[in-house]
Amino acid sequence: MKALERLLDRIIQRVNINLRELEFDVNPLVQNLIPPKQMTKFYAFYGITPHHPLNFQFRHSNLAGSYFLGKCRVTNSLLYKSDIRGDELKKKCDLFQYQNFEIPVNKDEEIEIDDSFLIKTLVHNHSHDPETLEKFFIRDTISTHYANIHGSPVDGSFLGPFSTLDLTTTWDCLIGAF
Repeated sequence: MKALERLLDRIIQRVNINLRELEFDVNPLVQNLIPPKQMTKFYAFYGITPHHPLNFQFRHSNLAGSYFLGKCRVTNSLLYKSDIRGDELKKKCDLFQYQNFEIPVNKDEEIEIDDSFLIKTLVHNHSHDPETLEKFFIRDTISTHYANIHGSPVDGSFLGPFSTLDLTTTWDCLIGAF
């Protein structure tokens, strides 16, 4: 339990650093949101299909009750009953159409979740950011109950309950409750 508490403290600190210009403290909103014992009660699941290469890595993370599909990497994160869907990840040699450009994808796209706390969050990959074709990232982010991250790389943000990010990239943002 101490390791989970230290990891949560680390994530809270990283998000607070990103949101310092907004003078927003996430600590009171998430400190007791999920009892630590809940994080040890559930298994994580990884979907295997003939259309998705088996590629899943996690380090220093807790994935309690979460479901994953597609190429995923999770580091220093807490995921509680979240749904991480990589069924629309771009493949190597795909051509990504952006305005008048056809951009070749150099390697298979991967979902990367680093230093984040996602609570009952749906992450659906269908990204449209031409600057990050091979990486769909969620970094230094806390997402509360039933938030939806759809095709939206996120860095240093806080998502309130039932909030939705759709086809955009956010940096150091507060997304309020729906």
